Amino acid sequence: MEQIMEEVESWKISEEAEVNRKYVPLKEEEESILALSDALRANPRSAIKPIQEAIIKYPGNFDYYKLLEQCFYQLNEEELIDELARETYLQFPKDVIACTNYMNRLLRVGKINEFKAIIDPSFNIHKQFPDQKIFSPIEFLTYLASVINYYIETDEIYKVAAFTFGLTVFDREKSSISLADSLFRHVGNKIKDMIMRDELI
Repeated sequence: MEQIMEEVESWKISEEAEVNRKYVPLKEEEESILALSDALRANPRSAIKPIQEAIIKYPGNFDYYKLLEQCFYQLNEEELIDELARETYLQFPKDVIACTNYMNRLLRVGKINEFKAIIDPSFNIHKQFPDQKIFSPIEFLTYLASVINYYIETDEIYKVAAFTFGLTVFDREKSSISLADSLFRHVGNKIKDMIMRDELI
């Protein structure tokens, strides 16, 4: 546990780090994203088609994929979210958010072997994304969530606990506090369930 905690603490996380995307959107894309965001809030189902059309027109813009994901979430379309996660990962395999979202969706449906085929065997964010030197808190949290969820699935409670302690290694800004806190609660409940199950056995 100490070795894992020390390793996570060595990861370079900074509030000043920008999410690692080099795509520069055109002004017309920025305007359309704002318009589609309004359309999503008004009616997520009717926003799906124009967002899909925008993805075809601007396939390099990650923001359209996020908008489509929000539509599917609001409509509780779990299978479509799974399909979109895979499509997004294939389009942006080096993007931390796209990769970890897909890994978490694989775990959700029990595809452990497919998850293991994607994640670096070291479970180290720097080895998973060697071209990136520093990570934002959101990137850190989403990656950590995928690692923790994997060890929950494999019943390795000490590794679950060790990686969860990694949540304390940086000062969290408001945008990441709720995500970190929900991850804490999720892990706490899972650990409690694992302990109770072991005691019953």
